[in-house]
Amino acid sequence: MNFTPEQIDHLMGGLPGCSNERRRKLVPSILAEWGRIDVEGYLRQPLPQQLRAERKALEKLASCANKLAQALSSVEPGSRFAIAYHMSKGKVGAETPFLEWYNGIRENDRRLSEAPARLERLAAAVTETAASCGPPSLPHNSVIRYLILKDLAAIFEFATEQSSGRRVRTDAHVDAGQDYGPFWDFVSAVWPMIFGSTNGLRYAIKFWASARGKHRELSAVIANMDLRHPEWRIFQC
Repeated sequence: MNFTPEQIDHLMGGLPGCSNERRRKLVPSILAEWGRIDVEGYLRQPLPQQLRAERKALEKLASCANKLAQALSSVEPGSRFAIAYHMSKGKVGAETPFLEWYNGIRENDRRLSEAPARLERLAAAVTETAASCGPPSLPHNSVIRYLILKDLAAIFEFATEQSSGRRVRTDAHVDAGQDYGPFWDFVSAVWPMIFGSTNGLRYAIKFWASARGKHRELSAVIANMDLRHPEWRIFQC
């Protein structure tokens, strides 16, 4: 997601004034980097069916590793040594000393004897990975929009030193129930650039505000920018 200079200018116009001029000068670079790397990564989040397929492949790998571990454990020491011998044959040349060749067989035999334990550890690690590889409980699009709003809140607060909380008109206002305020104006400017329109924004910002109130989740986007670009000296602003 590469924001054009014109789009960056438009987004900057949607930010309220900031007393820290150096921060405001950094924000165009932050927005450009965020769109190019972070937003692009969010939009490429794997679909639920892709996650299910990956989990199935991992579960199959774990099963195969366990079965191979059991099969290797059942091999008698004599047969295992014979396997080690055949594994070493391809490494033997006419000038290979007998002791070197024999030590190679013993090394292969040792590795084969330790393989079941390694395979069991592999199966356990793959099983744990598979357990965390399932589709999220939220719809795919909701996850993407939530991550984007978390980042936008952090960028807004960095640029303006104002709260990014959701604001809704009261019943006494002609636009009762409608979102408004500086942060709403900012995200309303960004949303069409990413999604083509503001469709779904009201629901997304309502969900983000609710989740933020419950879980206190904050974005690390500004800290990540500082790690990527120490020359920007973000936290010295």
